[in-house]
This record gives sequence, C-alpha cells and structure tokens, in this order.
Amino acid sequence: MDNQANEKYDVAIIGVGVGANYGSVLTYYSLYQTVQSFGNKVLMVSKIGASADDPEIQNTHAIKFARKHYNLSKIYSQTTVHELNRIANTFVIGSDQVWNYGISQHFGKAFYLDFTEDSKRRISYAASFGHSKDFSPPDEVPVISELMRRFHAISVREDSGVKIARDIYQVPAKQVAEPIFLLDTQRYLDLAAQSTRDVSGPYLLAYILDPTPEKKAAIEHVAKEKNLKIRIILDAWPHLFEKNKQSMGIEGAVEEGIDTYDFLKLYANSSYVLTDSFHGTAFALKFGKPFASIGNKRRGVARFHSLFGIVGHKERFTLDANDILTRSADFLAPLDYTPIHAALDAHVNESKLWLKSALKTPIRNTIAAVEKKKLSPSLGARLRNGKLERALRKSAELIKFQMSKQKFSLRAPQFTANSDAWTVTHTGQATQLKAVSPVRGNLVWTDLPEPLKEDSAYELTIDWTVRTASDLVNVHIRNPQTGKFRVIGAVAPKKKTNVPRTDKLSFVVPTSGFSQIMFGAVHFIGVNAGADITGISLRSIPKEAVVPNAAPAAPSKRKKDAATVVRELGEHDINRFINFYAQHRISRNVENARSLLMFYSHGFEKGLSRSESFRPGFGKDYMLPLAEEMNKWIKAGRDPKDSFFQIAASVMHNYFERHREIGFDVSHFWKLFHAPVQEAIQKADKGTGGVQAAHLTREAEVDRFQNRSFVDVVFSRRSVREFTSDPVRNEDIERAIRIAQQAPSVCNRQPVRVHQFTNPDAIKAALELQGGFRGYKTPPKLLLITSDLSAFVGAVERNQAFIDGGLFMMLLLLGLEQMGLGGCSLNTAMNAEREKAIRNILNIPENEVFISFVAVGHYDPAVLTPRSKRIPVQEVLASHEKA
Repeated sequence: MDNQANEKYDVAIIGVGVGANYGSVLTYYSLYQTVQSFGNKVLMVSKIGASADDPEIQNTHAIKFARKHYNLSKIYSQTTVHELNRIANTFVIGSDQVWNYGISQHFGKAFYLDFTEDSKRRISYAASFGHSKDFSPPDEVPVISELMRRFHAISVREDSGVKIARDIYQVPAKQVAEPIFLLDTQRYLDLAAQSTRDVSGPYLLAYILDPTPEKKAAIEHVAKEKNLKIRIILDAWPHLFEKNKQSMGIEGAVEEGIDTYDFLKLYANSSYVLTDSFHGTAFALKFGKPFASIGNKRRGVARFHSLFGIVGHKERFTLDANDILTRSADFLAPLDYTPIHAALDAHVNESKLWLKSALKTPIRNTIAAVEKKKLSPSLGARLRNGKLERALRKSAELIKFQMSKQKFSLRAPQFTANSDAWTVTHTGQATQLKAVSPVRGNLVWTDLPEPLKEDSAYELTIDWTVRTASDLVNVHIRNPQTGKFRVIGAVAPKKKTNVPRTDKLSFVVPTSGFSQIMFGAVHFIGVNAGADITGISLRSIPKEAVVPNAAPAAPSKRKKDAATVVRELGEHDINRFINFYAQHRISRNVENARSLLMFYSHGFEKGLSRSESFRPGFGKDYMLPLAEEMNKWIKAGRDPKDSFFQIAASVMHNYFERHREIGFDVSHFWKLFHAPVQEAIQKADKGTGGVQAAHLTREAEVDRFQNRSFVDVVFSRRSVREFTSDPVRNEDIERAIRIAQQAPSVCNRQPVRVHQFTNPDAIKAALELQGGFRGYKTPPKLLLITSDLSAFVGAVERNQAFIDGGLFMMLLLLGLEQMGLGGCSLNTAMNAEREKAIRNILNIPENEVFISFVAVGHYDPAVLTPRSKRIPVQEVLASHEKA
C-alpha cells in the first residue's frame, strides 16, 4: 500500500526488496517483519530511480506481495530520494548484494545512504559485497569509504565482508545472519498456506537459476535414487522463463506461474531440495530438508562458504554439478538438523540483539565521530603536529569557496550546432536534439550565463530523455574562444533510453574560459538518436565533494598499437565463439541440438554415398550420440516436424532400409532409439535425407529468369549503389536466397541467416555506423548476412562461420543478379562498440556473427558503377606441378 505524504516512519528500509527473485523478496520481508517486531513503524522504499517501463515495478509477483505486506513507498528518483528525510528517522540499507559494485552503481550512491541528512540514523543489516573481493574501481573506494563512515552501525552477511569493510573501506563491521533466518518457520508456513497449488505426493524440488545439462543430470540422478517425482522452480524473471524451461529440458517438471506463496509451499512440502541458489539453500536449511547445493562463481560463492562455515556440512556444496553423481553418498546421506538449527539459532539471537541495539544508536555516534573521539589528541599535540594550521587553512579555503559560488539553471536551453549533422528544435518544454550523422567532430552546445571559474568544482544536473544505442554519452565543457573542449564525465544510458531521466556529474574546471556544455554526435547512434533536454543546472561545490564519475570512462585518446587492437578483437571474437558453440558436442540450446542432429546424420549420408566400397554396419561412433540427440529432442517436447530433425529421421530411414536390403543386422543400433523416434524414422520421407545420383536435381529450381547462362550472370554482376524507387518484391529476395542456399556448408549445418530490413530509419542508422554507403540515398532494402555460432561443434571450427557465410553471400549476390536486382556488399569489419550498436538497432542476437551487409534495389542499367578491374589469372593461379 502506498504511503501518504504526511505519514511518519521510524525506519525506512532501502534495497532490492521488490526484485523478481523469490529469495530476495523473502529476505526483505523477514527484515521488515523483524524491525517491525521491535516496535517500529516501517516503510519499505520502492526501487530507487525506476522508470515507468522498468520490468521490476510492473505487476509482478514481488510487487503484489509488497503491496499486501508492506507500507510501500512511491518511487523516488536519485534526485528526489532525499525527500525521505521528511518522513523517516532511521534508514537501513538492507541485505543481499547491495554493496556489490556491479549492482550498487546503478543507484548512484543511494545504497550508501548519501541522500540522508546528518540528523538521521544510518544502519546496514547483512549487506553483501557479493564476492570475497571488492570490485569497486579504485577511485570510488575513498568516496564510498567516507559515506560508510557516516553510518552509525554496519553489519554484513559474509565473514569475507567483514574483511572487505575493514581492509578496503576502513570501517568496522559485524557479521550477522541472513534475514531469512530471523523469522520463525511458522511465519513462512502461514504464508505458504495462502497458496492453492497442489503439492501432493513425495517430490524432489529443484530451484534452479541457471539450467545446464550437468544440473539436469544431477536432478534426474537424485530423483531416481530417492524414487521421487521432479518439480522445478526457475528464475522468476518472466523474460527468462521460456528459455530456461527449454534449457532445463525435463518434460512436465517445471512449475508455471509461481508466486511467493507457491514458492514457500513447494519448499515446505518437498522431500529433497537440489538448488543452485543461495537463498534456495537457506530455505532448505530453514525447513530442515535434505539437500544438494551448487554454487556459481559468476553469481558469487562467498555467501555459500560463509553459510556453511556456520552450519557445517560443506560436503553438501559443490561448484560442479557432476559431483552429485560421482559423490552420491555425500549428497544423499541423511542430515541431523539438531546441531544445524542450534548453530543457526545462536547466530540469529546474536544478530537480533545487534540490530535492536543499532536501531537505538545515538545520532551523534557515527562511525567517524566515534573514531575521532577515540583518537582526538590534546590541543598541545595538535599544535605540535601542525593540525591547527591545516584546520585554519581549510577554513580559509571554505571562506574562499563561499565567496566564489555560482549557480545556474537553464530550462529548455538554446543549443547551437557546428554542422548540419545535428537538428535542433526548441519547444516550450524542452529542446530536441537529433543527431543526423554520428560522426566524430559534429558538435552541439549551449551557453552558460557566465564562464566557469578556473580550479573550481561544480555539480552538473541534466534532466533529459536520451535516445542512443551507444554504451555511454560523454558530457563536455567547451571554450567558445578557442574551440577546445574537455570531457567532464560520462552517462551510461544502458536500457534507460527514450525515457525521462536525471543525471548528475561533478567535476573540477581545469583552466579559465569554459562557458558551454557540449555533446558530440559520435555518442548518439541508432534510430532517432539524440536527446530531449528539459533542463540543465550547475552549482558550485567544495572540491572534496567531487564524486568520480561511475559511468564507463571515456575512450582513451591514446592510440593503441596495431598488434594490441588485433589481439583485442581476436579475443572478443574467440570469447563469443566459446559462449555459443556446442562445447564437447553437448547441446546447450535448440540451435546446438539442431546442429548436432545435422552433424551426426551428415556423417551417415557420406557413408551411404559409397557405391563401390560400402561398409555394412558403419557409423558406430556416431550412432549413439545421434540417437541420444534425437531421443532428447522428442523428450523435451520439441517439434518433430523441425527440418533438422526430419532430415536426421530421413537419413536413419535410408540407413536402416539399406541394411535391410542387403540382409545385414543392425538391430543393436535400432534399439538405441526410443519408440517415438523409431516411429518418426519409419514415417520419414526417404527423399528428405540420404543420398541420390549426382545428375538429379536436389532442390526445386527458381522459376524466373531461367534463360540466363551462368557465365552471363557471373560477368554481369556489379556493385550497385544507386537504386530506383521501384519496390523490391519479397518473392524475388526469397528466390535469391533459395539460390544462395545451394552453397556448401560444413557437414550441411547451414549456419547462415539473412536479416531483411525495410524501415528507412533503421537502414540509415545501421549504414551510418557501417560507414561504406555515405553519400548515397537509403536503399529500398538492406540485408544483413550472419552466421550462427551455435551451429558449430568443435573448437577447430572457430573460423568456419566466416567461411560458410562467405560462400553463401557470394551465391546470394549472384542470386540477386539472376532475379534482375542490384546489390552491393558492404563489409562488417568494425570495432566491438560499433558492432554492439548495430546489434541494438537491428536486434541481432549475440550468437550470430556478422558476415556482410547487402544493399538491394532495382537500378537503371545506365547507372555508373566502379570499373573494379580484376587482375590477370596468372597472378592468381600458382601451379605446383613439381611439388
């Protein structure tokens, strides 16, 4: 329920309490209830800085739960969150990974309670850094340290957090219990009673955030050993559900539409728990369940180590799900919960006493004040140490600052551009800036009422709506007399583009003469790129208040040597390949599975093509893995009419028929296939796979412009860049692609994809970044040829995507010529930043590597094209007759 503006609260809890994660929801529920049980009126603060379309504040299970069980605040931005000072006396930054820099940076410094006034009490309860080491940038550490020293009491969840607080941030911290353990189990059972989900029958509950084949195997193994039905809870993010369900691949086991009450009911009634979640492990302990716990280094394992350090039984934890199969005795052994709950109860009681005491800490007793009081020397010592002299100097600097303060506020500021790469439109409410061409050197600026003072510090606030596919937007100050400018910070739009936002930057002016705020078009890329600026304000601040910019740093102007650039690009490409190819020939997704079906079945096609030296019973190395892939395909509920599965079924149909004809027994191979797959093989169209005579036509021929000879098509092809306005028919594009599909690919895995675009804005934005079509009108259609890395099954195939893509693209260009269309191939050789921007604009998935753009359209035969003369054949052909 929303709080009223005139309500007052004893305690306001800040953090991630309305996130989609079930464990996080119940962590904050437990903290809220515990603080309330001490006699406090509590406010749960909604996600700070959330935009209207933020998925975490939509009508999720977490929001529904929050509205029912909390005094829930309105949504505050990073600039309005200070309003909470009017209605709350104490602020508690809650648990979970709120001090993991990867998370906290998205909330400014709100998770360090920077917005709170000196008259307020500041506490952390079970805050976590997420890992056993801190990942804050070095220039952020002193800023965060100073904010932590304003706290009155700090507690952390992990023992490693105590060390990080002490050694990195120079503040004392107390290790306390994960909030889930603070409440009696009966409170959770009361919530579970509100679920109407059927939980009858003994079952293994698997709560899995990151499905893998190894975790699936572990689940099935334990369920078989325990003779239990499998029920699975997946990550609560709706956009991940279907993908994770497919990756899990256990038919009928995944629970749908789970809310917080269902989550608790499924836990309470389970017979065994297998989970890769920290909170999932905590609830297994809370409900006294036998369990297996799997850690994930990416998500952080320090919390697991810390928890098992308290309760023991580290043998129930592993980083490798395969251990659950190889060390079954450790994970299946019964657990005596008497000592476990005794250890937890002692930890919880100590933690509650700490929290109750912290909530009563005198306001004057901040960590900094207590340390200062302990260390404060006598007046004589201060005089001897020269501290009084430094204090007087600091006082003089403060007086100087007060005398030189400036404050500007510009509403819908006027902007001027240095080229027509920008269009500037002024309205009553805002100034609209549109970057027509994202080219370096195209600038736009607004004048300040007076120049900024040299060596003075300022805070800049921008109220605006940003539209860009770039990772960051640099903000500059500019000297209009010299034209020189300086980056003062960077804003990271991330996914908060095209929505109102407020950004703050603080900086020191290096020299005199700067009197303009400036942007460069190079940072505004994509469809309708630019910004709507409603206001810009600056105010003087003390130098010590300057906060290093948390956004990604501006690219260094220092030019990297060529070898370094090549190595970085190579590493980028190799990492992408590793992420998506079927490592160890294990399918991690549907595309991997399709590729493996084709990989194995094509091996049989090659064997079947032997006319004179046919080897009866061949293929023992490929038969088992092919059968496993086909069995898994059907068991996972995937479409048996999928073209790749149909080809595999047809190849097997031909294989078994060939052996039946020659009277050779391969029944041992037939038994490897499950009954539904056997049925699919028997019913398969034998013409879909297998072999055929070389003179026969493999595919239906394109039925247009068939009177042209191959040589005519090849020697007529030109790179055309000027097109007529005649519309390009989809049928002609499809026919050209049909021609291109006749190109060979490794083991016939056909990894190439063609993305077609007709939206002029999207085409223009993409070609501006590509850079090879400037000066020409936007083509009627743009194709992007890509190659899917999921199609590859071996590390040695690291370059095959480009080989297969190149073969396809050449035939596609000839296909367009055959259909009477003009085409121009445009390379995709670019750095990672431009590539990422194009992916964002055109919505191209990460698993597809770029091969080439192709501009397509009709053309006037008299249009001029580059001569592009080819060199003599003798300079290309090298004969090695004596080699």
